[in-house]
Order: sequence, then C-alpha cells, then structure tokens
Amino acid sequence: MVELDTEKRNKIYNIVKSFNSSSDCYYANLADIDGIARNCIDILNQKYYTEQDSNFSTNYTINESINIIKIFLKSIDPNLEVQFSNIIAMIDANGKPFVHFINADKSYYKKFPEELNDSIKKELELNSRASSDGIYIHLEHNLYDLITIIHEMFHEINSIRLEIDGIEYTTPSNYLLTESVSILSEKMLACYLFKNNYINQNDCNLILNRRLKSSKRIAAKLLLEIIYIKMIQKGIELNYNSVIEFMDDYFKSIQAFPNLLEYKKSLKEITDEILKNGRLDFDVYNSYVQGQIVANGLNYDEEGIKNLLDLNNKAGSSIEFYNIYR
Repeated sequence: MVELDTEKRNKIYNIVKSFNSSSDCYYANLADIDGIARNCIDILNQKYYTEQDSNFSTNYTINESINIIKIFLKSIDPNLEVQFSNIIAMIDANGKPFVHFINADKSYYKKFPEELNDSIKKELELNSRASSDGIYIHLEHNLYDLITIIHEMFHEINSIRLEIDGIEYTTPSNYLLTESVSILSEKMLACYLFKNNYINQNDCNLILNRRLKSSKRIAAKLLLEIIYIKMIQKGIELNYNSVIEFMDDYFKSIQAFPNLLEYKKSLKEITDEILKNGRLDFDVYNSYVQGQIVANGLNYDEEGIKNLLDLNNKAGSSIEFYNIYR
C-alpha cells in the first residue's frame, strides 16, 4: 500500500516539481510519456525464458573472455574489435592499466576531482568519469563476467571526451541511446555464444533473464514516477485510494495493462525509494527501459548486427553540450 501522510505528499510534490524544472527533464521526452508507460508495461508483462538449471554449465577466465569478445566484435565489425583491443591495452598517466578487473560492488567506477564545479559534476556523474580513473569491472567469476565486460566496454567505445580545466572527461554520448547499445550488445553476445557453442541454451536463458529481471524492476519504478507526474499535472491529491484509482483509469486510457495485483505490491517500496533519494530518476530508468525494448526484438543475425552498428554510431556521434554547461 502507498500510505502518504501530508509530509510525504508534499515531499513527492516537490520532487516532481523540481524534476519538471530541472535539466533532467530535458532528456525525459515527456511528450511521449504515454508511449514510455506502454514500454514499461510491455516489460512488466514479458515472460522469462525457461531455465532448466539455476547454475551456469561452464566458465571462462578473464583472458578467455576477452578473446571471445574480440572474436564476437570482429564478426560484427573489425573496427569494433580494434577499438575494444585498444581500450584493453590502454595505460593511464601513472603507467597502470586503464581497464581494471576487480572484486567490487560496482562495475563502472566514477570519481571526480573536488575542485570540479558541482553543477557540472551533477551533469557528468551518471555516464562520465575522469579518464585517469579508468574502467573498473566487477568480476563474479562466472559467465556473466562476459556480459559485464561487453556492457561497460560499449559505453567506452561510444563515448565522447571533453576537457574541463585541463582534465579530460567522458560525457554522455547520447543519453537515451547509450544503454540501448550496451543492453543490445548483451543480447547479441549471449545469442552469439549459444550459436557458436560457447554456452548452452540454459546458460543463454540465465543471462537473458538476469537482464530482464533488472529491466522489470526499473520499469516498475519508472511507471510509478509517470503516475505521480501525471497526477500532479492534473492536480490530483496523492493518497493510496487516489493513486490506485488513477492507475486503473490511466492504464485503460493507454490500453495497456500490467498485472495490477503484483504491481500494487511494489508501490510502497518504490515510493519509499523516491522519498529516500529525494529525486526522480526518470531519464536514467527510461534509458534502460528503451534498451530492453530495443533488445527484445533482435538477435545475433543480419538485422541485429545492422541495428547494433546503427545505434552505436548514433550514440557515439551525438552530444548535448548545452545540457552539460547550463
């Protein structure tokens, strides 16, 4: 249940109002908010792939994984394999590897100099890092390491750099496209591994289900953010009954229906997260939702390869400098 007292209602109102007036809203494409909601519901309704076993059947060392990814990328475009190899071989200013494989909680490590202007730091924090820090990839010592590597390395491949006060940074390449490229690359790699007998069907399904599980969680969060945005735009007071009633009416209006019984169970947890964070993550969530939608209809074949290359080229050639500096 969504129990909203006056303090919580006011806080959510202020969070949504702040989002609507922030630079984050610039990326959000609220004009297509109903289409985004339908995407969320499509993902929530998507069925998982069948798993015969919860454990992977095989594993590869990091060096083996890197070589497999090189072969995969070369099959798509030799230039991607060269870019990947160059990044792996890069050395930072201190003579240390640019790409670090470690046991850690986060895959993509970002650190900013203290002297960096806070407003610029906020714009850069999601998809950017000081180049001297490199890429830190979390190892789980199972097949999913292959997927983590390809996801993060595609962020690096399609990134664009700029310099601020003599310090080099990687900027958001194209905010909505960057996750689509990485998530599609995961799907393509999983299908390639199965097609070429590196893994079996169950391994492939385990990989695809892990991304889908994450996408479902993100879609649920984004959908509730949309509900709150819509309700506040219409001046509807936020309380449990009004939220449930609005959801029912809204889903009918866009002709898209999630499993309401299951979805309602998650409303309190998502609301508490919004209140705790003090912000909406609409733009971030939408980039992941779009990535899942793109990946759903594609496989490792001629059409999939064409779409991956097209998305990668678009993501790596577009940047909104205005948004970074305002």
